[in-house]
Amino acid sequence: MEKTKKIFALFLTCVMILSVACTGVFADDGADSTVAATTTFSDVEIGTTIGDAVSKLVAYGIISGYPDGTFKPEGAITRAEFAAVVARFKGIANAFGEDVVTGFSDLDSDSSSAWARPYVKASVDYNIINGFEDGTFRASEQVTYEQAIKMIICAIDYTPVANSELSRIKISNPDATWSAGYISAANKNGITTGALTADITGSANRGTVAVLVSNALEAPVLKVVTDKNGNVSYEKSENSIADDQSNSKELVEGYVSGTYYTGLDNQFPDISLKEINIMTGDREITYELSSALQNSIDFEDIVGKRVTAYYSKDDDCLVQIQEKGNTTLKIDESQIASISGNNLKYTDAKGKNVSESLSGYTFIYNGKYMPAASLSDFADGGSYPLRNGYIELVKSSSLKIAKITSYDVWVVNSYDRTNEKIYFKYNKTYNGEKYYIFPAKSSDIPDIYLAGKKIEYSALSLTAYDVINVLFSPEKADGNPIRKMFITAAKGAKSGKVTAKTDDYREVEIAGNTLYLTRDYEEYTPSGSDEQKAPFELDETYNYYLDYTGQIAAVKYSEATSGTYKYGYLIDVAKSQKDTTYSARLITQEGKDSKYALKSTVKIDGNKVKDSSAREVLVSAAEGITANYNNAIDNAAASDELYGADKINDACAQPIRYALSGSTIETIDTVAEGAGGSSDSFSYDVTLAGGKTTVNSTISFKNPSQTFGASSSTKVFYVPVNRSDTNSYSVLTNTKAFVNKGTKYIEAFNIDSSTTNKNAGMIVLYAKADPSLVFNGSSKYMLVTKILHDSDTTSFEGYVGNAKTTTTVKVSEDKFTTTISEVVGSTEYDSIDFDEIEKGDIIRYITDGSGEIIAIRMMYDASSPIQK
Repeated sequence: MEKTKKIFALFLTCVMILSVACTGVFADDGADSTVAATTTFSDVEIGTTIGDAVSKLVAYGIISGYPDGTFKPEGAITRAEFAAVVARFKGIANAFGEDVVTGFSDLDSDSSSAWARPYVKASVDYNIINGFEDGTFRASEQVTYEQAIKMIICAIDYTPVANSELSRIKISNPDATWSAGYISAANKNGITTGALTADITGSANRGTVAVLVSNALEAPVLKVVTDKNGNVSYEKSENSIADDQSNSKELVEGYVSGTYYTGLDNQFPDISLKEINIMTGDREITYELSSALQNSIDFEDIVGKRVTAYYSKDDDCLVQIQEKGNTTLKIDESQIASISGNNLKYTDAKGKNVSESLSGYTFIYNGKYMPAASLSDFADGGSYPLRNGYIELVKSSSLKIAKITSYDVWVVNSYDRTNEKIYFKYNKTYNGEKYYIFPAKSSDIPDIYLAGKKIEYSALSLTAYDVINVLFSPEKADGNPIRKMFITAAKGAKSGKVTAKTDDYREVEIAGNTLYLTRDYEEYTPSGSDEQKAPFELDETYNYYLDYTGQIAAVKYSEATSGTYKYGYLIDVAKSQKDTTYSARLITQEGKDSKYALKSTVKIDGNKVKDSSAREVLVSAAEGITANYNNAIDNAAASDELYGADKINDACAQPIRYALSGSTIETIDTVAEGAGGSSDSFSYDVTLAGGKTTVNSTISFKNPSQTFGASSSTKVFYVPVNRSDTNSYSVLTNTKAFVNKGTKYIEAFNIDSSTTNKNAGMIVLYAKADPSLVFNGSSKYMLVTKILHDSDTTSFEGYVGNAKTTTTVKVSEDKFTTTISEVVGSTEYDSIDFDEIEKGDIIRYITDGSGEIIAIRMMYDASSPIQK
């Protein structure tokens, strides 16, 4: 009976807490009051091995059952749940926050298992848990019998025995599995008594776990003895594991009143990183922490929490800390309806509207005590507004604390590692700039966490659409105001269809899950090629990126799940002659003259349009292009007039971006504003208004309104004046399109300001008196062998290319123009008339859609044999 009291004193608050998502399992002090507290259960018989183990542990306050009076001994237990069991059994369930980094990639990135991270981390620090070889923990998998035995053996410091047993076993059985030594050590020391199994790789249930834990409480303390010859042996103490810990440790109970970072009544407590203050009764005592606690404890989360701690008399420091009797309510910012004075109104998890007064609360903002603060200081317009975060209300006895955590959310556009700059998307600024520069002083560089795991700054690597939650310190005295960065890597956008919308402007339901937009994404005003904003229309599919708190921080609207958007130059939209379908004819960014069917309901600039109305909408969208182009013609100097000088009619010809679903166009973006403003992502950055653009080089351009550039990925569309002349379109590389400097008529789209030259995504180059551009890849050469005339046309016959055939082409006098002249290097090409062409001449020509010549150049004049 004496041993029972000692065990109870040590372990009353220790063992077997499981996930809050797992109702009525192994409870701790703060267990839901609906969980059964009885020592007997309808499905567990007293007098049996399992019944006695369960009854004993319930009496000690270690475990409890379900509200219906059952224990469910055959129920499964996950690896995450068993990690909590072991951490509590060991007495190392330290006051970690759920954002603690465990080192396991799957657990650190899985918000649904965040509750388990503190227990797993504590067990890792004490070498109880290793995880799997691929770096995962697999929290939701059921724990197996051999895994449970291994963790218990490590928790009671029997690892040397297990290693010795494995070496012995392998002498006769070299193929023994990794768990053989642990199983043997457990068998020989009574750990598995009443809990043996024939299938060690099978799942361990709740009843088995109860028996194993009960037996482990009685396991003798192991003493390692090394003789003078270095031989190691093991001796068992008369004391049990529980007795030994109880005799060597002193129980400390109270609440944490301060850490090195902040206190409950002092922003800057005079204690070191190795210490914490605990208020016990009316005395505040400073304790030094063990090395394990220093490396694992969350110094900000634990402030204000009531704890049970154990002070090691041998080591003169605290070696164990765990929360006790705290009631914590977490309210996400998206749940808050209003803040007025100290009154908080919010919607709880069940959808109920709740109003709560926070008068008399101590306020902590981003980990720092806020003297004389009221809740209104954290409302919109307050000194420290709550954004993209949450409020935690912590209550323990008479102590009431409101912890406010607020983040700025940055979406990465690019990262300049050389100059240590992070460039932002979505018009985000820091100190007035669209980038953040890391401080030169290494001590001022914020702590950086990638997928929940702390990393060194030197290892930082960022790509577009990485999301960073930035934690600011409220006090300038802290030096660099940015203290922590939580990075959610962009390893591919999540994708889903909008299934519902509400009146809440930040709330959207995707694939049945309610999600919220971050304040930063919701509030930005779109501008620039990468700063489109998703309208989140019903039944439409979107790609999106979540921030550290699980809110939508970015939408990569330029890459719909239906297919990647491409640039094109639309020529026309027409109804099929065979049926009632409609199709669009366009020049693709690959330079092909293609025709695609339109989806029956096609989205144009964010609005759904019937295919029968698409042409009308696109003609209207083209008016801006038409106005700019005609204005350029009207203002052009005589020597710079556009080739042909015909003004554009009201056709729908224009540059576009489009997305295919199979071979059907389902989305078209034009330069016209879309639904909700510029919600489409095709921006008109440099227009023809004002006339000309100066080509400085193949990558550098200057317009009266701005400078911009082109790269190898820029799509350059050459467009003739006659938009229906599909043979004269071409798509060029920047190195071919802009060989010659000078002035040209250009429209540029989707300029990326983050690139060095501000490269455009698409450039439209309009036909001008410049044969090097008019005579492109679509032009042909002919050795003329015969000229034929009739009343209004002239035809040429000759050899085209290498073909030993003749081709006849016609020239209509009312269509053909002769305003072509150019000097390229030292070669001058003069204007010619078609009646100057003779047999033996070599000509280069371009035809229109009907096959008639519309432009011609004399390449070799047979009457002048000596030529440049």
